[in-house]
Amino acid sequence: MNAETLTHAGGIVLRGARGAREVLLVRPLARPEAPWVLPKGHIEPGEDAEAAALREVREESGVQGFAPRWAGRVKFEVHGVGVKCGFYAMECGAVEVAEEPRDRVWVPAGGVAAALPFPETVALIEAVLAEDQGPPA
Repeated sequence: MNAETLTHAGGIVLRGARGAREVLLVRPLARPEAPWVLPKGHIEPGEDAEAAALREVREESGVQGFAPRWAGRVKFEVHGVGVKCGFYAMECGAVEVAEEPRDRVWVPAGGVAAALPFPETVALIEAVLAEDQGPPA
């Protein structure tokens, strides 16, 4: 995926065995009372979208993602500014203390729609889960 077409990148982090998968969600840093979101952030100059997604997941949640694969893009606005965010599905690796003080939760695959108030993001996660073969061997 061409990072020049994207402003942000993030991760759909999965853990658990096929049929019992969970999805990682975090709280926005500036508004801890806000709804849960996927970890994501700006793509830095010279950084590709996949590297940005892995970095943002690590910074926001402390999770080391691995085996990233393109999942899709979501467009939205924040304070009137357009955001084009590319997401990569990835597996959960080591979990450390996050660089950012955010709440983190693992939501069962079947509970994603109830946890996220963003229909386009829910549809993207559900598409990833529908194609999911479980963690790599």
